[in-house]
Amino acid sequence: MRRNAFAWIVLLSTAVACGRNERPASSSSEGVVGVSYNVTVRTPVGGIVASDVGGISCGASAMTTVRDANGVLRQVPVYYPGADRCGPVAIPWSQAVVLTATPQGDNAFTSWSGDCGGNGTCTLRAGADKTVMAIFGPRGSGHPNYLSPADHGPAYLDYLGKVAGALNCPSCHGASLSGAGIAPSCHQCHAQAGWTGWQTNCSFCHGARTVQSKAGYDAAAHGAWSAPPDALSQRLTGTAAPARTGAHQAHLLGTNGAGLSLAGPFSCATCHAVPADLGHVRGKSARAQVTLAGAGQASLPASLGSYDAASGTCSTYCHGPAQPAWSSSGIQCGSCHAMPPPDPHPAVGSAPAGCAGCHSKTVLADGTIDIAGGKHVNGVLDFSGGGTGGSGCAACHGYPPTTGAHAAHYGLTTAQATSGYGDTKVLQDRFPDATATTAPAVYGFGCGQCHPVDPAKHMDGKVEVVLYEAAAPAGSLKARNATTATYDKASGTCSGVYCHSSGRQGAQFVTAPAWTSGAHLACNGCHDNPPRYTSGGAGSATANSHVNLADDGFEFGHFAGLIGPWLASYHGGNSGSGADSAPITCQTCHFETTDPANTGPSGFYYLDTTGNYQLPGGDPYRLSGLWYQRLQCTSCHGGTNAKAPLKTGKVLPLRHVNGTRDVAFDPRTTLPSISWLPAAPNTPTQPYWLMPIVGSPDWPAYVTRSPGGQTISFSLSRSRYDPATKTCTSVACHLAENPVWGTPYVSAYDQACYNCHVELIY
Repeated sequence: MRRNAFAWIVLLSTAVACGRNERPASSSSEGVVGVSYNVTVRTPVGGIVASDVGGISCGASAMTTVRDANGVLRQVPVYYPGADRCGPVAIPWSQAVVLTATPQGDNAFTSWSGDCGGNGTCTLRAGADKTVMAIFGPRGSGHPNYLSPADHGPAYLDYLGKVAGALNCPSCHGASLSGAGIAPSCHQCHAQAGWTGWQTNCSFCHGARTVQSKAGYDAAAHGAWSAPPDALSQRLTGTAAPARTGAHQAHLLGTNGAGLSLAGPFSCATCHAVPADLGHVRGKSARAQVTLAGAGQASLPASLGSYDAASGTCSTYCHGPAQPAWSSSGIQCGSCHAMPPPDPHPAVGSAPAGCAGCHSKTVLADGTIDIAGGKHVNGVLDFSGGGTGGSGCAACHGYPPTTGAHAAHYGLTTAQATSGYGDTKVLQDRFPDATATTAPAVYGFGCGQCHPVDPAKHMDGKVEVVLYEAAAPAGSLKARNATTATYDKASGTCSGVYCHSSGRQGAQFVTAPAWTSGAHLACNGCHDNPPRYTSGGAGSATANSHVNLADDGFEFGHFAGLIGPWLASYHGGNSGSGADSAPITCQTCHFETTDPANTGPSGFYYLDTTGNYQLPGGDPYRLSGLWYQRLQCTSCHGGTNAKAPLKTGKVLPLRHVNGTRDVAFDPRTTLPSISWLPAAPNTPTQPYWLMPIVGSPDWPAYVTRSPGGQTISFSLSRSRYDPATKTCTSVACHLAENPVWGTPYVSAYDQACYNCHVELIY
């Protein structure tokens, strides 16, 4: 049966190729040297031959006999739809043409004949005219005499992979491929070449071809024998395939193409599901499946990453952010991670030997990887420093150290901690999108604020406090320190540092508390509370309107409460029976700096009774007056008055000591019920309020009046401050004026009052 079937294919092919009518030629019968060459396909039965250029599509489902006009019987093909373009077709002399044979129905493509050979695609190039025949037949019916592995190897792979149109090898060679009839034994042939157990030997298709490997071996014990020094396609065709061979041997041996050992050997199971039989074969065109499951290394992550077959690159834990091509070789230290890695990794030298200081179980003193130790690329960050453990700085010392005031200056821990050697960031740099209340309530001054920023100073065996460095990053707090800034080891104090200064331009520096004293500074520890330096003039770099002396020798500024800069504050009834107003505190203009939880019994208004609003000098007449006494919060707060207790100020770190004088107006728009607010019908409804109303000020439209008509209230949610011009806008406290910070108060009626009270101008 098999011999008859095979003979039938050959006879049928011959009959199709010779002695039958074809469609009229689509070009001249002969090519022209240097111009074109002709390609003709003899109509095959059972499949279609198509070309990538020239429009060839040729194939018939059967041959039929017809009588021509002369009464002569002839065989003609029954073409598949659209498959009657068989040639000859003229192909430009410089153009190659690729022919593909596709079986139809239950047929299989066996081989080419004529000017094509083998059983893959056929590429034709310029020269003599070409005539091609494709041989198709029923699946399993036979094939030409495959003497070359390049022919029968791919056919067997397609059979194993159940590829459509593949030959059925056991139909001729027997169920176990031991041979039947004229079909030889596959085992006998391979055994003659030295292979025993070829169907279960990984090296038969890929891997080492040695006497030892051909005899069979345990792939788990000899992983490097089973993976390519040459790819399967290279073994069959002799053509190198580096994209497939790639770095198999580098991974299995632990030594790359440059002879460098960066890790111990990885097993096949690290990247592939190791098969137990031939079921993993999916055809001659299929690629090995890459799973990257890390199964070969117990401590590696269960999922290592991904492999992109199109680009031949890996994105894996093993290589970090690098995506090396599989065909690349010679990976070095620094190919997968920076040398040294970026912040928060300590800034050490780029030579591998420098790694040994903290990674002595991974890197040897000479900078080579300790392969025997097995700590490199093992799924664990291994440190051997003398710190508290974890990663980064903590591997060698506390992070921050527990000594002195380290924690007060850098209180971030765990996932929030992002500092590193030479870091001059502040908390706001680390949490740029946070608000004062959502950011951590601790300072985050980087190590470089007090220690050298020069990486060469790190791990040099000395602990250095360097408070001034010309190399400090521009704009950093360290760059604002005095050139004479220093740390006195004897007293443990710092001087000349911006962090402990007035914070303004031309800062006044103070000596910090001793490093080990445990002292916590109050609001007046670095600048006055409130700042009380002499104003340099409206809008100047040293402008000041917190509190100053007017030309009449009386204090004016932003403190106590409404009614105005020169008139007595109404807050707390300071101006007589029936008068009252909201307090003006640091929170009013620095809402993002003060702690909103630092309030009195109201639970709403910020409270700091430690401010000093009495200035030296000025008009001595005022010193004996009740007005002057009531400048101090302690004139009402303190003693046995539980409703008006004493309280110190408190800030939140995000916007405090950040190199910027932040003005952020109180954004709150509603006022809760507070027991000491004016009674109905004159109860205010917004945070800032005043009663009684004096005269008929030209209040902005957003100011509301109580039903009783005696109280006005407003919010500062619309208020804005322009730091370039030091100008405030939409601040109802100033009525129609857009005041410039630092503008001196002049007691003359027409100058002092008209700025805000435009209704008085007539």
